[in-house]
Amino acid sequence: MRTHGCRMPARSLYRQYLMLILLTVLAIHGTQALASGIPSAIIGPHEYDLPLHFSPINEFVEYGYWNNDNRSFGPSGSQIPGPGTNTYVGLSKFAHLFTVDSMPSLGWEVEVLVPEIRIEGSQYAASGLGDPVAGAVVWWKPTNTSTLGFDSFIQAPFGNSAVTGNYWANISSFIFDYNVNGFNLDGDAGLVWAGTRHQTGVPDTRPGNTVFTNLRIAYQVTSRIEPFLAFDYQHTSATQGAAGQSVANSESQEFSAGLGVMWHIAANSSFTANYDRGLSGRNTIRTDAVYARYVYSW
Repeated sequence: MRTHGCRMPARSLYRQYLMLILLTVLAIHGTQALASGIPSAIIGPHEYDLPLHFSPINEFVEYGYWNNDNRSFGPSGSQIPGPGTNTYVGLSKFAHLFTVDSMPSLGWEVEVLVPEIRIEGSQYAASGLGDPVAGAVVWWKPTNTSTLGFDSFIQAPFGNSAVTGNYWANISSFIFDYNVNGFNLDGDAGLVWAGTRHQTGVPDTRPGNTVFTNLRIAYQVTSRIEPFLAFDYQHTSATQGAAGQSVANSESQEFSAGLGVMWHIAANSSFTANYDRGLSGRNTIRTDAVYARYVYSW
């Protein structure tokens, strides 16, 4: 990468890579979580397998993932060297599920989520609490074994200065879940709408909006063990510069697939782990990640 005929200093390259990582990390889907470039790629089976006609439920969920950032997808889609960092993300969620007497056919949920982010490499590192997310979910059940719903969340730029995205965002999606003969199909399709990024000493920019979809296909082999396949996709439009121009090579996309298992610890708790890998993409760090999710409800 060159500028004005001179090679850019290594530290500047690392800063650019770090910003790229932060932007992909902060493109999150409020209800579920983070992924290196693909919102909600951390969801597991039964993520949206929600009840109706129930007493109020509280839920704590801890999501986490580690992504090896050694490879990226270049502008042509070919794989190129990445920043060589490691990205560690945790996401702590508290949720309250409830019903309203006047609307017995609907379920409701409110959520607050706080990300914890650590990005480290040989020459540069950043860590801190990321931009918090809050919002709500509404759903109904067309049948006893299926769920359809909608969620919408606001991401606020209140995180630590080292890891904030410096912009407001809305994350909204349609959600679904279906159970049949031991199989579980679960997923979503949504949009991350990004506001203008304001950063001291830097011209304002407008990050591109992201469309995404996630699918989980699981089969319960025993009462406790449920292996699954994961498929995730995202496309992000180009970032707009201060003068309204598109920033070169800022439009990105990625498709990834993975394999995992869900362990039903008890009726009110579970643990999920899976590995995902980017199969194709453009202008993004390749997903090469291990995900985990722990759920406890009461």
